[in-house]
Amino acid sequence: GTGVLHISGGTFLHVLDGSIILYDYSQIIADEGIILVSGGSILGYDFSQIYADNSTLITVEGGNITVTNDSTLTATGQSHVIVTTTNTTEGAVYAQGSSNVYISEYSILEVIEGNLEISDFAVVTNTDNS
Repeated sequence: GTGVLHISGGTFLHVLDGSIILYDYSQIIADEGIILVSGGSILGYDFSQIYADNSTLITVEGGNITVTNDSTLTATGQSHVIVTTTNTTEGAVYAQGSSNVYISEYSILEVIEGNLEISDFAVVTNTDNS
């Protein structure tokens, strides 16, 4: 089923050694929030949405962000998405299967010592001074 995780107003979510997994139209909506995933990933499948707005910070340490099967990762409104590598795991952003990554309005997608991989009709768009 559809689920929504809403992080707003300076709220902080920390997932340690686990992942956030979205299926079937589920969403993470972060508005001035902070999401930290340490030793795990954020995975969006089947029309799911990861949305960061209004100076949101999303950091994935030693994992990846994957959007696949028509899912979307959006960073807008001066938000910052960071994916980092650890001593044991390389970080990456994967866009697959007609999925979209949108970076706009002075936002940043930063992959440190990892990969941005785009395949199977996925699109990455960077606009508005991002």
